[in-house]
Amino acid sequence: MKSLNASTQGLARIRQARQRITQENGWTVDHEQWLEQASSFLPLVKNGKGMVRGTVGISTWKRFLAGKPVKPTNFKAFCQVLGLNWEDVVEVDKIFTVRAQVPLKGNLRSNDWGEATDVSIFYGRTEELATLKQWVVQDNCRLIGLLGMGGIGKTTLSVKFAQQVQHEFDYVIWRSLQNAPPVNDILATLSEFLSHQQETPANLPESTSIRITRLIEYLRSSRCLIVLDNAESILQAGTVAFQYRPGYEEYGELIKRVGQTSHRSCLILTSCEKPQELATLEGKTLPVRSLALKGLHEEEAREIFQAKGIFVGTSKEWKVLIQHYAGNPLALNMVASCIRDVFGSRISDFFKHLKAGLLPFADISQLLERQFNRLTDLELEALYWLAINREAIDFSSLKNDIMSPHLKQQLPEVLKCLIIKSLVEKTNGLFTLQPMVMDYTANLLIARMCEEIETIRISLLNSHSLLKDRAKDHVMDTQLSIILKPIKDRLIYSLRGKTNLENRLNQILSEWQTKYTLTPGYIADNVTNLLDQLNTDGKR
Repeated sequence: MKSLNASTQGLARIRQARQRITQENGWTVDHEQWLEQASSFLPLVKNGKGMVRGTVGISTWKRFLAGKPVKPTNFKAFCQVLGLNWEDVVEVDKIFTVRAQVPLKGNLRSNDWGEATDVSIFYGRTEELATLKQWVVQDNCRLIGLLGMGGIGKTTLSVKFAQQVQHEFDYVIWRSLQNAPPVNDILATLSEFLSHQQETPANLPESTSIRITRLIEYLRSSRCLIVLDNAESILQAGTVAFQYRPGYEEYGELIKRVGQTSHRSCLILTSCEKPQELATLEGKTLPVRSLALKGLHEEEAREIFQAKGIFVGTSKEWKVLIQHYAGNPLALNMVASCIRDVFGSRISDFFKHLKAGLLPFADISQLLERQFNRLTDLELEALYWLAINREAIDFSSLKNDIMSPHLKQQLPEVLKCLIIKSLVEKTNGLFTLQPMVMDYTANLLIARMCEEIETIRISLLNSHSLLKDRAKDHVMDTQLSIILKPIKDRLIYSLRGKTNLENRLNQILSEWQTKYTLTPGYIADNVTNLLDQLNTDGKR
C-alpha cells in the first residue's frame, strides 16, 4: 500500500493545528502525548491469541510534520489527533491512489441487529432523523440519549435511524436491555462481534473496567454505531436520582467512559429516564447530547388510522383525538383499533366514552402502568395534584396546595424528574399533564381514595383536595364529574348502598376529629363534599 503525505496547503494547516494544541496543552513536538493520542486511533493488531492496539514512533511523527510519506493508517491517526480531516490536508492525487488500494468500508461492514423491531411501516419523524444524522454523522457525537415516555417511538426511531446511516459505519450493533443483562455480558457480546470472534467470553478478562477499555479500543479503531434500547431497565425504580439497580452500577462507568473518551464511534441509549452520567456530560455543543421525543404531528398520526381502515370524524374531532393522546404512536395505534372494533370507526361515539373520564381499554393502562410503577411516592403525590387541578398551574400555586412538608421541600427536584420522564409538561412557567396521563392519574387517584375509605386507612383523603373551592367554575364542574362522582358511585357499589357509604364517611370524620384534631389537611372538606354528593345527588 502506498504512503500518504501532506500537500503544501495541508502542511500549513497541520502547523496551525499543532501550534494551537501546544498552546492549550503545553506539548512540545517531542511530547509523548502526541504518540499516545495517535496510537489510540490506530487499528487493533493481532498479538498471539488476542488483539492489541497499534503503536507509532517519534520518527514517524516527525516525518508526518515534515510532509514526508507515512503509512495511511498513521497519517489518518495524526490528523485525528490534530482535529483535521485527512482528505483536507493530503496530497490530492494520493486520495485516489489510496482509495483504489484500500478496501472500501462497504466491503468491511458488518451489522448485528439482535432483536431490533421491524420498521418497514414507519410514520413521520423526519425532523428527528435529520437531527440525529447531524449529531452522529456531522458532529461526531460519542453518546446520545433518545428519551421519551413509553410508546412514544424511541425503539422504532433508533432502528430506523441506524438503518439509514449504516453505510457511514464499519459496524452497527443493536441490543435490547429490556431483560437487564449484566454489563459484562453486553461488553463480551460487543467485543466478540467487533473482533470477529477473536475475543470471546472465555478469553476476555473478568474485570469490567478492562472490558470497557477493550471496547473503547474497538470504538477508536473502527467507526461503530451501538444502540442499547430500554436503558431504563437497568435503573432502579422508585428513586428520584436515577440510580442503577443493585449489581448494574458498572453500566454507569461504561456510559461515562464512552461519553468522555475520544473515539470515532457513537453509542445511542433509548430510555424513559435519563442516566445520571448522560445528564452530567451532555450539552448542546458537546459530543454528548440527548433528544427528547414528542408525539407525532397530526398528519403523521392520521396515517396510523388510515393503515387500519376508514374512520368517520370532523377535522376538529381528529385534532382533539390526537392531542388527547399527545401524538403517542403506540397509544394511537391502540385507540385506532378500539374505535374501529368497538365504536364502528366513529370518533364521535368514542368521545362520548372518553368524556366520562374513562380509559377506553386495558392496553392504555398497561402502557402507563409500567412507567408509573417506577415512580417515587413523592412523584405520585405531585401527579395527583396536577390531575386534580385539571389545568396548567404555576409553581407557587401548586406548592400552596401541598400539605406534605417533605413534598414541598423536594418539589423542584420532583417536577424536574417528572419532566425528564415526559410525564409533566412545562410551558411558559406552568406545569400540567398530557390529557392521556391526566386521565390515568385521575383514575389512580379515584382507586386510592376508594380503597382508603373502604379500609379506613387514611392518607390521600387528607393530603389531597378532591374539590378546590377557589377553582374556576368549569374546573370545579370537571372535578365533580371526573373525580368526585366516580368515587361516590364506586363506593355506593362496593359498600352496598348510599346509607352504608354515608355511615362510613361520618365514621371516618368522627374518628379523625377525635384522634387528629391538630393535624392539618383536607379530610373534612373531602368528606363533606362526598356527603353533599350523596344528599344533593351531585347538584351544587
